[in-house]
Amino acid sequence: MVKGEDGWCEVFEFLEEGVLLLDQEGRISRCNPAFASYVGKDRGTIAGRTCPELGSGWASLEQVISRGHGAPSHRRTLELELAGRPFRIQAVPLTSPDKARAHFLCLLTHLGPPIRLQEELRKWLEHAGEAVVVIQEGRLRFANPPALEATGYREEEVLHRPFTDFLHPEDRGKAADAYRRRLQGEKIPPYPLRLVRKDGSLLWVQTRGAVISWEERPATLNFLLDITALRRSQEELERTAEALRESQQRLEALVETAPSLIVLTDPEGRIVLFNRACEELSGYRSEEVVGKTIPEVFLPPQWVPAVQERFADPFNPLLRLPHRNPWITKGGQERLIEWRCAPLFFPGHSRPGILGTGIDISEQQQLETELRHRTQIQDAIVALLRLSLEDLGEEELWGRVLDLLFSLPWLSLESRGCLFVAQGQTLVMAAQRNLSPAIQRSCARVPFGRCLCGRAASTRQVQFSSNLDQRHEVRYEGIHPHGHYCVPVVSGERLWGVLNLYLPAGHPRRSTEEDFLRAVTHLLAGIWDRLQAQSQVRLSQARYQALVEQSPDAIYLVDPRSKRLLEANPAFCQMTGYSPEEVTSLTVHDLIAAEREDIDERFAAILSGRILSP
Repeated sequence: MVKGEDGWCEVFEFLEEGVLLLDQEGRISRCNPAFASYVGKDRGTIAGRTCPELGSGWASLEQVISRGHGAPSHRRTLELELAGRPFRIQAVPLTSPDKARAHFLCLLTHLGPPIRLQEELRKWLEHAGEAVVVIQEGRLRFANPPALEATGYREEEVLHRPFTDFLHPEDRGKAADAYRRRLQGEKIPPYPLRLVRKDGSLLWVQTRGAVISWEERPATLNFLLDITALRRSQEELERTAEALRESQQRLEALVETAPSLIVLTDPEGRIVLFNRACEELSGYRSEEVVGKTIPEVFLPPQWVPAVQERFADPFNPLLRLPHRNPWITKGGQERLIEWRCAPLFFPGHSRPGILGTGIDISEQQQLETELRHRTQIQDAIVALLRLSLEDLGEEELWGRVLDLLFSLPWLSLESRGCLFVAQGQTLVMAAQRNLSPAIQRSCARVPFGRCLCGRAASTRQVQFSSNLDQRHEVRYEGIHPHGHYCVPVVSGERLWGVLNLYLPAGHPRRSTEEDFLRAVTHLLAGIWDRLQAQSQVRLSQARYQALVEQSPDAIYLVDPRSKRLLEANPAFCQMTGYSPEEVTSLTVHDLIAAEREDIDERFAAILSGRILSP
C-alpha cells in the first residue's frame, strides 16, 4: 500500500467510505471522491477548509478532536447526519502523543442502506421510457427526461417546487389528498390528472404511484401515462352527442311551437309526429294518435276514398299542390284544413313518408291576403326544412336560402343580400345574391360592431334601417339609397352569422316580416347545428371504423333475425380463415359449435337488453 508523507494512501481513492485528512491546524488537507460525494462538494473547494466550514454537523467533530488533545493516540468516534442521512466518523491520530496537535485521519461510513441503490434507481428512472417524478414533502425531487419533455420545463424549473404548482387548479385538492393518503399506507388506484405545460396547454395523464425511500426519507414514486388523445376523443364524442341532442331539441321545439299544423306519416301511413298545434285543434294528445292513420282517426267516411287516392302515389307531382279536407275533432266538430304536403324519405325505405303542414281555414273571417301570407310562410318553412335535408354544399345551401327568401312576394325585399358566417370577431361573407363587385369587396370581412351587420353580430339584435344613416359605415362609389334587415343567426350562446337583406328606400319596419325573419334565422341556426353535428358524427364514425379495422380482436356484425353475418374485421378473417366476401354467406350457426336452440335463446336474450358473458 503506497503511503505519502502525510499518511495518505492511494487505496483511499477507491474506497466507498469517505476518507478525510486533517492537518495540525484542523484544516482539511485531503479527501477521497466518496467523501466529496457525501458532502456534495467538489474536492478542490473542500481542501483548506475547517470542519465547521463544511456545515453545522461537522462542528461536533471539531469539538471531539479538540477535547482529545491530552490523549491524541485515542481513536475518536462520532455519529452525525449529513443532508438527512446518518453517518459514523472515526478520527485516528497519525502523529506521536508528545506533539501539541496531531494529524487526524477520519473515516466516514454511511449507516443507512447503500447509497448505490438510490443511484442505481435514479439511473434506471432517467432511462425509463415513461414519464416519472419523485415527490417528497409535497415537492418535486426528481423528474426524468420524458416527464420534462412532456411538460416543456427544464429540470431546474421544477425541482423543489410544490408539485401542485403544475396541476390544473381543479385537480390540486384531489392530487394532494391522494398523495397524503398514499404516504399513510393507503392503496390509491390510478386516477386521471391535468398537468399544465409550460406553454399553458393541458396534458391529461393517468398517474399511479408507490411509496419509496428517497435520500433516506419517505417519498412517492409517480408514473405518468399520457392519456390526452384518449380524453380528447371522449370529449369530442360527448360534444358530438350533445350537439346532436341540442339540434334535435331545437328542431323539435321549432315543430312544437310552429303555429301551423305539422303531421308526419311513415311509409305505411302511420302517424309518427303530431305537433302541439294539431293537439290544440283536434283535442287529441300526441300519444293517442301516434301509430294510427289519418283516415282512421280524423276523416269523415265520405272523404276517405278521395284522400287515399291522392296519397296513393307519393311521387305524384299533384301531391305537392295545396288541398283541403275536413278533420273531425275529438269533440266531434268538423274543421276544414288546407294542407301543403311533401314526400320525406326514411332510412331503409324506398317509399317515402309524407310531411304535411296545414292551417285551419274554417273561420272565414280571415282576409284572403292574410291566408295567402300564412300559406307562403308554410311554403317557406317546408322549403327550408327540405333544403336542410338535401345533400348540398354550404355555399349552395345558403345561396338557395337567399333565393327562397327573394321569391316570397309578401316580403318587400330587393332581390339582393348575403349571409355572413362568424369567424372569431369577424363576419365573413359566405353566400350572396346580386351584390355588386364593390359591395362584395367592401363587405367581404366585417368586424363585429362595424356597420349594421357588425352591430347585429355584437348586439345579437335585429338591425333595421329604412335608408342610409350614420350606422351605415361601409360606403362605396355609386351607393344608392336603401334599407336593411340585418338579423343575427344565434343558437343558444353561439353566434353563427348574420342574414343581411336589402330593402327599398323608405320601407317601414313591420313586425310580421321581422318575426318571420327571426324564425328563418332560428331554422338556419338549427341547420348549422345539424351540419356541424353531422360533420362530427362522420369524423367519429370514421375513427370508429378505423378502430374496428385495426383492432387485434375479432369483431363481426350479425343480423339478429337471420343470424347472418353482415361484415367482419380483418382480425376475424385472419382468425377464421374466411375472406371478407365469404363472411357474408355465413350464419352464426356455421361458426358456433352449439345447438341451434341454444344460439337462438342467446340472441333472444341479447335483443331483450341482457348482457351475456362469453
